[in-house]
Amino acid sequence: MRKIDRIYLHHSESPPSTTYETINKWHKAKGWAMCGYHYVIQADGSIHKGREDNVIGAHVKWDNAASLGVCLTGDFDIALPHPYQIEKLIILLQNLCKEHNIKPENILGHRDGPQPANNKTCPGKLLYEMLSEIRNKVVVS
Repeated sequence: MRKIDRIYLHHSESPPSTTYETINKWHKAKGWAMCGYHYVIQADGSIHKGREDNVIGAHVKWDNAASLGVCLTGDFDIALPHPYQIEKLIILLQNLCKEHNIKPENILGHRDGPQPANNKTCPGKLLYEMLSEIRNKVVVS
């Protein structure tokens, strides 16, 4: 098992109705084997598994080897994430932090990576503003 010590949050920068299947198709069209994220949380709160945790993702240029990628569907530069997404995100992050011994302060936005996204706001301005509150709700004991 690879050593994982951080989690990056992303937004699909697309309508909230975007599905995991759509994101998987987009990533395959880039020539990738499958979805570059480890998890996708749709607007209804459903969590879809992309890559296995032990498989290196394709979500943060130059920082995939020791990280997991979690994407929420929607464009959080223009709208808030659905409350179901945040609720499920916190549960998922709590489980991932416990399983991989990740400190909540190592839950980051894509823009915090060594090579920021082409859209420098990822995971969207509004989700990024919630990041501190999200970290505080992730209880690892």
